[in-house]
Amino acid sequence: MTKRALNILLLLLASGLVIFGGIWFIYYLSMQQANKEGVIIACNENTQEEYIGQVTDIERFEYDEFMNTRFFSIRIETDDSLKKVINYQYNLPDNKYLSDFIEIGQIALKETGSKTFLLSDHQGNERSFLVAKCDMVK
Repeated sequence: MTKRALNILLLLLASGLVIFGGIWFIYYLSMQQANKEGVIIACNENTQEEYIGQVTDIERFEYDEFMNTRFFSIRIETDDSLKKVINYQYNLPDNKYLSDFIEIGQIALKETGSKTFLLSDHQGNERSFLVAKCDMVK
């Protein structure tokens, strides 16, 4: 193979890698933007809810080490006639304070338009926490 043919092959290979990298980079940025928009929409939907309920379950995903060290979810059942079920899922490292405070049986209160909900424990201590997805909106 001549030196010129080798240079042409290297140029084609480099061009292909640049094009592939550019396409991957554009895809990555567009998926990141779509995920951010999805989180904002979910936060807005959660913000419009209003309820008074009770924490009935805290899922710590103990069946899987990866999930157990990174995520948890809260199940809240409302006290109204609809008996709605609200299920918030959180990243554990960012919401460790919530994970440490929450217990089954606590009262949860959320007002329409608020990005936070209030948890009351059995001793009357109250704390306010961001609803799920709103904790991810920066």
